[in-house]
Amino acid sequence: MYILQYCSLEKIDEVDGLYNRGNLLFSLGHYEEAIACYDEAIGLNPKRSDVLHNKGTALISLGNFKEAFACFDEAIGLNPENPNPWYGKCATTNLQQKRKEAIACYDEAIQLESKNPTRVDGKYHAWSRRTECYIKALAAYHLGNLDYAIACYDLTLEINAEDFPVLIGKGIALGSWGHYDDAIALFDEAIGLNPKHAHGWNNKGTALRKLQKYEEAIACFDEAIKLNPDLVTWYGKGNALEELGKDEEAEQCFAKARELEES
Repeated sequence: MYILQYCSLEKIDEVDGLYNRGNLLFSLGHYEEAIACYDEAIGLNPKRSDVLHNKGTALISLGNFKEAFACFDEAIGLNPENPNPWYGKCATTNLQQKRKEAIACYDEAIQLESKNPTRVDGKYHAWSRRTECYIKALAAYHLGNLDYAIACYDLTLEINAEDFPVLIGKGIALGSWGHYDDAIALFDEAIGLNPKHAHGWNNKGTALRKLQKYEEAIACFDEAIKLNPDLVTWYGKGNALEELGKDEEAEQCFAKARELEES
């Protein structure tokens, strides 16, 4: 009845279709395409807090933290009892080096969750459960709670074992613990799902560099550069080349990274 106040039955079906398509694209790591679906859905029904929340989560994956924060804020305005957007705000604020604000958002999410027994019992749609676990994992990871982050990633993978951003996120968390071989196995799974996404290659390259497998790391960074030549990847390749004593080639990579940083 609530949704009927804002759009016709035809539009409800269309909004849900766009929402579900966006969710599928997001799980495959196609973040920009997912956001396009969410935007179209929001254009038809701007009162869907779940769509706004998932758009914010996809924007985090693209590094657009301010836009993500705005989406989470709007979602909270529409549904203030849902803790998920608060977890999202926690992740975005911490990524912007606003740790006190991040902790406040995290505390608010925990408080809301404790008040809502339906959510605690898990009696809601699988995708909502997936989104909740994923955003919790992001928030926990960025606050340094690796145990809880990995537990949340594991719950998410129980819902969908072939979830690209979750495999990447869990791999990064394991890498932070120094479990580089386990991290690489997850990055390989993610690459198998979406070999055209730079995140899998870049993170695998970083883990290989930590294991001092510099030639293999450089090969991964090269794949990432073909797909998305960002400054993090150029720095990663430069560091690997430097470890091999190839200082001139390393400096060329660092120069490219600095160009991107200054642009």
